Amino acid sequence: MLGRNFHEQVERSRPRIDYRGATLLTGGLALVILGVLEGGQAWVWDSPQSIAIFSAGALLLVGFGMVERTAIEPVLPLWVFRRRLLVASSLIAAGVGAIVLGLTSYVPTYVQEVLGVRWCPGPGRPAGGGRGRRPRSRPGRPPAARATRRRSCRCAPAGPPA
Repeated sequence: MLGRNFHEQVERSRPRIDYRGATLLTGGLALVILGVLEGGQAWVWDSPQSIAIFSAGALLLVGFGMVERTAIEPVLPLWVFRRRLLVASSLIAAGVGAIVLGLTSYVPTYVQEVLGVRWCPGPGRPAGGGRGRRPRSRPGRPPAARATRRRSCRCAPAGPPA
């Protein structure tokens, strides 16, 4: 149905790359990410370094917005931000990404470090650390003769062995 009703008109032309916009966007986002990652670790949040990095990042992003208004072929067309559906779906996707990041990185650390439960393989996971390794047979041996060794592991509080 899509192939029958959708007729695309393609104009062949040499694309114009928006180098100024790409440079401003890259620099601005890099500075903001640097400020978020290093703030509270390498320096305190209200230190002059942190304020300078966030200010420079914000200025570069404002400059990016100004450049994109006049660019012939912008990196990020500003009409995208006027469509409520695109903005809402992008915010939802960012929220889902944050939830997935939290579940896959912070929860295991909390369980291991705070609750004291050590990791052990679950059903269907290899005992070698869950990295997708499979036992291999030696050349000349049929797979049925493969020796599979599983370590026994109990999920128990971490601590010195009893």
